Amino acid sequence: MLRKSGILLLLALVITSGIITLAKAQETRLKQSPADTVKLERKSPSGALFRSMLVPGWGQWYTKRHFKSVAVFLGEGALIGFMAYEWNQLEKFKDKFQSESDPVLKNFYFRSFELHEDNRNTYLWFLAGAVFVSMWDAYVDAHLYNFDQERKQLDLMGGLDKEGRVRVAISYSF
Repeated sequence: MLRKSGILLLLALVITSGIITLAKAQETRLKQSPADTVKLERKSPSGALFRSMLVPGWGQWYTKRHFKSVAVFLGEGALIGFMAYEWNQLEKFKDKFQSESDPVLKNFYFRSFELHEDNRNTYLWFLAGAVFVSMWDAYVDAHLYNFDQERKQLDLMGGLDKEGRVRVAISYSF
């Protein structure tokens, strides 16, 4: 019961903070005059963070990092699938353990229950880490959405120096 109320409280907190963020963004847009607007499109960092927290890869899709979005969606989806499978196996062996009277089989079912419980918990921790990383990745991508960056390039330079010797140089910008 305490677990369900904690999940509901967390969900209410996420929804409330999302609504507050959207309201503040709308209020800021209304205060700006047409002369104040900037031509560059901007992405909300908190919007990207909350999107990535709610649906795997949504924050990356929002910031137009489509390849990364698909990778995050498949990665987190696989972890969710593995966790669900282990949870199902855990419940199956728990029921078999509780209904078994033979001590040898009861011990086998208990060990299987423990194995699947450990696997489930491992996948839950990996999922929590993946969600955390993807949330902050989307947040940073939104901050850097219109960031102008120089392209990496290789330059070949050459010519004559003061003494008439031929000089050749290679330059790599990174």
